Amino acid sequence: MKDDASIIKKLRKQGCVIIGRTNLSEWAYALSENIPSGFSAVGGQCLHPD
Repeated sequence: MKDDASIIKKLRKQGCVIIGRTNLSEWAYALSENIPSGFSAVGGQCLHPD
């Protein structure tokens, strides 16, 4: 995946299989309570898969 962190790229190169991903809310709620739950400027709004 083109957006993998450098450590993940190194792990994949060594044969590691990534079985999960996450998308934290912007700043992990450190700066504002007005940010919608599950929103990230990088990954967008997280949605439940159902």
